[in-house]
Amino acid sequence: MNAPRPRRPHGPRRFRAPWSPFLRTVTAAATLILAGVSVALWIASDLPIGMRILTTVLLAGMLAACFACAIWGYEVSSTGIRVIRTGWVTTLPFASLEAVEFDQKATRGAWRLLGNGGLFVFAGLYWSRRNGRFRLLATDFTRSVVLRFNGRLMVVVTPEPPIEFVECVGRLAWPDRPSDPEPH
Repeated sequence: MNAPRPRRPHGPRRFRAPWSPFLRTVTAAATLILAGVSVALWIASDLPIGMRILTTVLLAGMLAACFACAIWGYEVSSTGIRVIRTGWVTTLPFASLEAVEFDQKATRGAWRLLGNGGLFVFAGLYWSRRNGRFRLLATDFTRSVVLRFNGRLMVVVTPEPPIEFVECVGRLAWPDRPSDPEPH
């Protein structure tokens, strides 16, 4: 008879990344516009067939590339945070993490410098007067959690529930330090 396998007492904790109504609306509208442009090219265009095919492939490729960047959740382990995306995983190690806080105003007034502004995700490099330049990996701004690395790099993620996420990161990143999960 085989002995039961021991359970990992501190395995990774998963947090959802639900889409905000705004992200759903932007994604649906942009998808319909891209599909509409593609259909219109085939119905009402005098472009040569090769150009219509090329344009349709480019529009579909843009949609697929944005879908590959979509964020579906966050996983917190003893070594760091993994951002689960359709096409890959982004890792944010605890080694250089200095602070974590729930801040619903973290993205207020931010300008996108480079990235995706709402087609399946809000992601990329952003800038605001309040926070300077930061990286955004988000699906719902009301759940904004700020991660500060090495005093310079700031990353904003949007897990559900955000306060439990802050507490979990605090416990795992700094086991001997109390955390302050209250919103600012």
